[in-house]
This record gives sequence, C-alpha cells and structure tokens, in this order.
Amino acid sequence: MPGSSLAFLAVLIFAPFQDRPPDDKAILRYLKEVEWPRAYREQDVALLDRILGEDFERIGFDGERSSKHDELERVRTSRPSYDSLRFTITRLDVFPNGTAIISGIGTVTGSDGEGPFTMTYRSSNVLIKRGGLWKAVNSHVSGRKLVRMEETRPLGANTDKGEGGRAMPADQKINYLEMFAEDFDAVQAFYEKAFGWTFTDYGPEYRAFNDGTMDGGFRKGKLRSTTATGGALIILYAKDLEATRSKVLASGGTLVQDIFSFPGGRRFHFADPNGNELAVWSDR
Repeated sequence: MPGSSLAFLAVLIFAPFQDRPPDDKAILRYLKEVEWPRAYREQDVALLDRILGEDFERIGFDGERSSKHDELERVRTSRPSYDSLRFTITRLDVFPNGTAIISGIGTVTGSDGEGPFTMTYRSSNVLIKRGGLWKAVNSHVSGRKLVRMEETRPLGANTDKGEGGRAMPADQKINYLEMFAEDFDAVQAFYEKAFGWTFTDYGPEYRAFNDGTMDGGFRKGKLRSTTATGGALIILYAKDLEATRSKVLASGGTLVQDIFSFPGGRRFHFADPNGNELAVWSDR
C-alpha cells in the first residue's frame, strides 16, 4: 500500500544517518583545543575530571610526574598566572583499537615580575575511548621556549604599556595569525628576506614566526588565503612602499595587484611562495 511503501522508503533513507557514529576526530579536536585549556584557565575541576582517566599521568618539562589527583588539586588550588592559553594541533591520529594520539603546540601569554612574555611548548597526549568517552591517560610536555616582548608600537598596534614601558597583549584584540604552507623552507626564506621575520621550527607540521610585533605560524597544507576566494587580507605597513615592493619581488614574491590609491593611503597586493595573498600599505 502507498502508506506502507513510503514508511519503508523513509526507513531505508534515514536509517544509515541514525546509525552513523560520531566524528571522533572532531570530538578530540574540541576536547584538546577548547575544553582542556578551558579547564585549566577557568579552574573547572569537574571538566578536567571528565577529561582525565583515572590512570592519567603527566610528564612535565623537567621530567616530573603527576597523577590525575595531582592535576585536579593543582587546578583547584592554583589560580592561573597567565592571560591566555591556546593549543594548536599538529597531529591527530585515531586508531581502530580505540586509541588516539594528539600532539601540537601550546602558546601561553602573560606577565610576571620581569614583564610580559609569550611561552610556547610541545605536548603529546594519548587518549583511550572507554564507555563511549575519550579519556586522556598520558600527557608529555617539552620544548618550552620563553620570549620576553619588548615594546614596539607601529601604526595601529594594539598594545598597552606595562612595567618598564614594555608592551602587553591587549585584551580581546588580534594576537596571533595562522596561514598554510606546503614548503616551510620557501616561505621562511621569503619572509626573512623581505620583512625580517624570525622563525621557530616545530617539526614537519608547524613553523611559527614573529614579525617583531605579532606572533603567528604556518600549518602544513595545500590551502591558501586569497581575496578572490574570500580569505582574510593581512596588511603590513611600510614607510617606503616602492622600496618594499622591490624587496618583495626580489625575495621571491609575486605581484597580485600593483600600487593603487585608496582613501588614506596607497597599497599593493602580493603572493608569497605558497600563494597566500597579503598587502602592504603606506600613508606616504
């Protein structure tokens, strides 16, 4: 009968979607990049208790060991001494036996008795799926690097003066930039030569940079950011626009749009060796 046929067809169409398992990688990415940092930042003991397995063990920077009980007690009693904590995943593997490996780079910003700082570190984590929930059983942190931020205030810089006249990260302002690159060595050579950026190599999946005022990084990938595809446009400032254009081209960049005027100044657009489109502007 028509009614029965329609019902049977609906079952055939929707049953596969009802039985579809959750996306483990999406769950793990949210757990590591959002929930785990939030548990420490907001001293959310209940959230951290849900993330960590009963047999959790952490190996710290100096080889010290801590258990789940130690971590919960630390979060409960120690107020965070930093302003922000961000984690960027560079490896996420899920295996058929219900085990996952997550590794990546943590970035911490804050201020202490010596002034503002940015600290980066590497972290590797092992998680096991138990009762349908992912539980962290091991975390190993290493490669800690601490950078003191001297004050630099270019046009439009979002910084406030702290102790000793140094620049402090401004609350809720742009603080970090990320782009993609297939060839880290090529983009590093270009930005070093064209703009004097400095780089930190974090292995085959990530390379961080500092342009003198802001931190950022390149993830491994074929994607590229262009205005034609709706990508955000990163714009640098230069006192001498023509000289900067010559340096960009001599360093291996390609011209996307030559110098043109707009209300308030002039600018040109260029592409780096990966094809990411940026611009340089000047009020002169």
